[in-house]
Amino acid sequence: MRFFTRNFLCLFCLWAFGVGLLTGASATTLQRVSSARSLVRPPAVHLALRDLGIHPRGWATDTATASLPSVPRWGPLFRDGSRAGDPPPRPVTSRREDARHRSEWRSTAFGRRLVEWTIVATPVFALTASSVLDHRLAYDSHGIFYRPYQLDFEHGVMAAEGLGALWFGARSRLGRTFWQAIDSSLYTAATTTVMKYAFSRARPYQSPDPHDFFQGNCCQSFPSGEVAYQASVVTPFIAEYYRRDPWIWALEIFPVYDAVARMKTWGHWQTDVISGFAIGTAWGIFAHEERVPFTVSVLPGGLTVGLDRRF
Repeated sequence: MRFFTRNFLCLFCLWAFGVGLLTGASATTLQRVSSARSLVRPPAVHLALRDLGIHPRGWATDTATASLPSVPRWGPLFRDGSRAGDPPPRPVTSRREDARHRSEWRSTAFGRRLVEWTIVATPVFALTASSVLDHRLAYDSHGIFYRPYQLDFEHGVMAAEGLGALWFGARSRLGRTFWQAIDSSLYTAATTTVMKYAFSRARPYQSPDPHDFFQGNCCQSFPSGEVAYQASVVTPFIAEYYRRDPWIWALEIFPVYDAVARMKTWGHWQTDVISGFAIGTAWGIFAHEERVPFTVSVLPGGLTVGLDRRF
């Protein structure tokens, strides 16, 4: 008799423990799949537990089970009246917030599609329009087209971009735009580097023929990385401030100057700089539509808080 009683108690404890685990796991799963409020037909686990007389709170119920009594959930009672294992309360959002979230998702999707189509279209444009647009300009490396001046200008833009992001931080509008410009320039640099090695086009000083693609690692003319970089930096600022300050469009002089200078020194063909401008602009629009810049999300908060807030 004692042996039978002990085994019966052990089996009962195991059954109760298994039902408790099943109840908690099933409620958590249903909460993740959906809000557990819109299910028309209860799952098989719910039906099985209903037959056992267990109806935890927070589960979806249909008309057949809505009138059945529910038992309190196991677990400690918290100060707010909830118990361990209860589903989290559904956040209350207004129509304006829902519309803003949908608008942000659509904007990000538009930027992603724009980048994809630009990366696909620019090689086709360069291959088909090279016979019409590409030709050598009169060589000129004097004055503002002097090659060291071009590099100094590029390095100055890089320094201003980095210092502006560190100084203003990601919490202000201007600082967030600086961080978006950093994201855009990183995306653009990765894209143009891959495309340069993939198409390996000869530069004008390497060959007078603009159709010399796939020449190996010696040639990296398509697309123009410097023009793409300048366009990727200025595009987030233009997209952010063009409604309030129309003069911000004057920043487009940066990629235009770089494009002319690169063609004057026989560093790129016309289709190279046009494609680079398009790629940088597309990535700039994509980065501007991101709610939180990628670099801000991966860097420590101390680097993105802004030096002006510290001092």
